Amino acid sequence: MKKSALLLFIIVFMFLTKGSYYINILEEIYIASYYLSYEDGEYNATFYANDSALFGKQSDNKPVTQTASFKGENLSKVFQMIEDTLDVNCNFRHVESVIFDVNFFKEDLLEDYFLFIKNDIRFDYNFYIFATDEDISTVYGIKNPDSSTTTEYAFNSPDGSSHLYLITRPIHYTEFVRNFYAGSYIQRIPMMRTTESWTIDDKLSKSVILDKVYMYGTGEIYTLDEMPGFVFLGNIKSKRIDDDNTKCIIVNYKNDLSVMRKFTMTVKTEYKKTNDSTMNEVKEYIEKKLKETLDYFYDNNIDILNIKDINYRYKKNYSYEDLKIKIKISE
Repeated sequence: MKKSALLLFIIVFMFLTKGSYYINILEEIYIASYYLSYEDGEYNATFYANDSALFGKQSDNKPVTQTASFKGENLSKVFQMIEDTLDVNCNFRHVESVIFDVNFFKEDLLEDYFLFIKNDIRFDYNFYIFATDEDISTVYGIKNPDSSTTTEYAFNSPDGSSHLYLITRPIHYTEFVRNFYAGSYIQRIPMMRTTESWTIDDKLSKSVILDKVYMYGTGEIYTLDEMPGFVFLGNIKSKRIDDDNTKCIIVNYKNDLSVMRKFTMTVKTEYKKTNDSTMNEVKEYIEKKLKETLDYFYDNNIDILNIKDINYRYKKNYSYEDLKIKIKISE
């Protein structure tokens, strides 16, 4: 009886799937990340595949590469060109990161992009937003000695790469879109930039770091050196504090903003001693950096906490002066 039922299932399955379209995964490229810019009336796109899916075929004259670039007068054409040019299918449903040139953060360009993503079934919404003001071929092309991309974790697994984000974490696409349509909303977007340093073998090495932030809503760009307290506005997995009077390592730092009953910023973190810094000294250091950073923005009429949006959504009447900061530290 069981054999008859199994045979019947196989026959029905074959009938139902007859004529179905199958994709050979060996003939499909999974796009991990892509870059967009707009210049001289054309969209520029560079697509990045991980090491297991390279563009082109190996030969003496044309080696494989992890990137492919195209231009077109609209987004549909640009994304179709990669499909038409290559002999394989391009899978966009597993894109983890999208890098925008800073000049792409204009209302009309972003709205066109949102509509394109919404109306094209090839795309999922589960990716993170980055920015850059550098040549994307440099950002995507930097290699470590083991030939892996220095920021490959950021491209392929942004949510699990907290150690890379020195000033702010990337924002999820759906959150970015929601905030965009909320209006008057400042969004903090990490920027990728290249840097050079000397190795122990006296060789000049290039790498990509994320120590700059693009402020969508104001167009301002800040670096960690210029704004060392900026990092404390978000969450931190681990950070070494090496101040003249405070030396320690903070871990599992979380910054939450409460708005329902009172306007309160609550910081919870653990710390590890590296010298004689006390818990109170660490607390005072964090509070000082937070206040310095927040004071700078509000003295310059930049609503970094989006208080205007908070008041609109929750029918409040808060101002920056109402904010209370609470810091809870444990060893």
